[in-house]
Amino acid sequence: MKSTYLNTLILSLALILNSCAGEGSYNKDINTEVTESENDDLEIILPELEKQNSALSKEQLKAFEERAIQKFYDFTDYVKIISDPKVSIDLKDHTKLLATELFKTDSFNLDSSNLPHFNSISIRLYLELAKLSIKPIYITPVGVVVTEKLELDSIKGNYTGLIETSIIVNGKKENYKIDIYLIELNKSFGNNTERIREVRLGNIY
Repeated sequence: MKSTYLNTLILSLALILNSCAGEGSYNKDINTEVTESENDDLEIILPELEKQNSALSKEQLKAFEERAIQKFYDFTDYVKIISDPKVSIDLKDHTKLLATELFKTDSFNLDSSNLPHFNSISIRLYLELAKLSIKPIYITPVGVVVTEKLELDSIKGNYTGLIETSIIVNGKKENYKIDIYLIELNKSFGNNTERIREVRLGNIY
């Protein structure tokens, strides 16, 4: 019974992904080479701070917000590559890794009207199902703007914000919100390890 239920769920998700495929002709000259962009990290290398969550300047926060917008555009490009049946499995898997690294958590919300019993699926499952698409999935954002600037949450102790966009899928425009976060992590620079802040995407709803 559980197996049948799971198969039904996966089939439903696959149909949703296929319905998101663009109706335009396939661009044979699409560049499927994926590299980490030179400006991939608008990261701020932090010294040892007396306060773990020290405030950032308006200029620094604006740079992170702009990077968050770029990461969402990167995500839509990655989905197109992952869903393209002409792209090799190795490249799809590499692109999937890059796509998951754009997110703070492994959560990705879908419209509950499509799946009334499942309000969200993980980003990894979404991308894995995208690999099964029979045509590239074209997600076309129409303007991505910051509607809630990054601010320090004094209770949770981290910076959070919100960006919004309209997305055209099969000629229909729908509005979406994307949570954005600043996270702290260690990153190696040669033989040294520095503590950096990096912006990540959150839920899409």
